[in-house]
Amino acid sequence: MRLQGRSDSDIDFTKTQLGVLLVIILLTIDAINPIKIVLHVFPWVSPWHITTLCMGISMYIWISEFKSLVYFSVKVFFQSVLSIFFREIEIIGLQNLPRHGPMIFTVNHANQFVDGLLVLCTCQHKLSHLIAEASWRRRLVGALAWALDAVPVKRAQDAAKRGTGTVQFELDESPVATPVNQNAASAQEDDAEPQPPIWTVRGVDTVFTSELAIGDKLRPPGTPVAAKVVEIIDDTTAKIDGTLIMGEEQNAFAASKESPVTFDILKRVDQKVVYEKVLDKLASGGCIGIFPEGGSHDRTDLLPLKVGVALIAYSALEQDALNVPIVPVGLNYFHAHRWRGRAVVEYGRPIYLDPSTLNDYKAGG
Repeated sequence: MRLQGRSDSDIDFTKTQLGVLLVIILLTIDAINPIKIVLHVFPWVSPWHITTLCMGISMYIWISEFKSLVYFSVKVFFQSVLSIFFREIEIIGLQNLPRHGPMIFTVNHANQFVDGLLVLCTCQHKLSHLIAEASWRRRLVGALAWALDAVPVKRAQDAAKRGTGTVQFELDESPVATPVNQNAASAQEDDAEPQPPIWTVRGVDTVFTSELAIGDKLRPPGTPVAAKVVEIIDDTTAKIDGTLIMGEEQNAFAASKESPVTFDILKRVDQKVVYEKVLDKLASGGCIGIFPEGGSHDRTDLLPLKVGVALIAYSALEQDALNVPIVPVGLNYFHAHRWRGRAVVEYGRPIYLDPSTLNDYKAGG
């Protein structure tokens, strides 16, 4: 791994090395050996007294710092594993990271587990990733996630269920207002806020009123993007927010117009507890790693980004007056499916919220 610049962790490690060497020098020269000096000055002190005291202090350190010791032990283990799996891991932009304080790392997600390990093992800060609760519940993965201080997140897609019947998705035509005069038209255009595209869902043998609720999401089969339900008209008609439906996903939704398709229902998930845990970590100076795409994929472009990063950053600014830097992290793999491939981890310049926009956030903007 090639590192650029030196962090506080590097300097601390150098200090530790010098300290260990100094202790070895002291113990090898009888005239300045502190243990022998103590035993000589205080003849009633036996060697086992000092041994017992040191063992007690060591036990206390192990118990009080157990989680941190496990974290760094597992981190060293995975650094070794990654150095074997990859021929080269190039790290760019470490000098962009603030030396101290909380940070939010936002990472593209091309590999379910390797992405998080690459960032964790190349970043000099202690990092807590948000991990899917479904992965957290796996015995081995969950144990490693606990050791690495991860935060489990319940995702709607992990509990997706097949809806009753079939549906067709149809993009609504945007209504065009008829202004009274040209001045009114200009004023209306200036004041109007962009409205999200709305899609109508028409069902066949569906039971929307009993299966759906406002805030749930729908998606056709084989599509990673789900759209939020904004209105339920009856058992066979509903409206969804099409903001995230674009590109390939838009083609997948529109294709159902030719032939009705089955659909998945993603129930709304309350993430209040997760946000509280994340905000507590940030308030105590911790760093959080988030994959804003919401899931891993092997596409060359990004999935639509979730709003979680913005919500966390604004919540920290509102509750704790913390303007937490958001650090974009780019991961690129070369020959990703081959042994001894190459990876590049690039840390971008931190992004800070504009405090003047906090009132807009509070107002729901």
